[in-house]
Amino acid sequence: MNKTGIFCIVAILVVFVGFIALTHNGDDNSNNFSSNFVQEAPTQDSFGKVSASSDLALYYNNDLSIYGYFVNDVFQGVAYYDDADIDGTIKLNLSEVRWDKNYTPSASNHENNVSYAKKNFVKDIKKDYKNGDVKISADINFYDRNWKGVDLHELSCYDAKSDKDPINISLKNDILTLKVNHKFETNETEIFNDVPYEGALAREPSDYDETYVAKLRVYFQGDDYEYEIASNLKDDTFYIIHT
Repeated sequence: MNKTGIFCIVAILVVFVGFIALTHNGDDNSNNFSSNFVQEAPTQDSFGKVSASSDLALYYNNDLSIYGYFVNDVFQGVAYYDDADIDGTIKLNLSEVRWDKNYTPSASNHENNVSYAKKNFVKDIKKDYKNGDVKISADINFYDRNWKGVDLHELSCYDAKSDKDPINISLKNDILTLKVNHKFETNETEIFNDVPYEGALAREPSDYDETYVAKLRVYFQGDDYEYEIASNLKDDTFYIIHT
């Protein structure tokens, strides 16, 4: 074989070895990138409904009073009582939550996995509650029979653990208990009476007597989940009592 032939063979071998080395190095870089990139697991985010056992009661008085109100010492008319208190205990069995498969989380990195919620919700909440790793909050809104809001203000608590909060939350086994006790601040009208009255008075009657539904929502927030459950209280789970 002449020198030209030998030179061609050597050149081909050099190119081939270089190609193999470059390809192998590229594979190493790809593997290193893949090993360094870990996809973050989505936050579990599901919504469900559950029936409640409750003795929650709204005590109210919106009757015409015996007290007049005055503006610049001029008699304007007779005021109405404006008193409203709420008291009672609500119990929710977390193992009976019915999860909504059509619920769509608002955050792009959240996932509504109903199968996961059915299997893990109660277990995770109980474990994290025991370790202090879950934040549980709640709110209650009030409506008439047509789902129109009434004069009562929303009740809410944020991780409430004090008896001074309007809603106190505790968990034992699968039962979430919410103890509700609150006197509504209903009077926004400054009224001067010649006879003192310890309760609240208003120029116009409230619509407390129209109250029919108390809509409860409870929120659970942990490191890798955000659950929300709802329950509507009415009839034998929410009592409207005129005092």
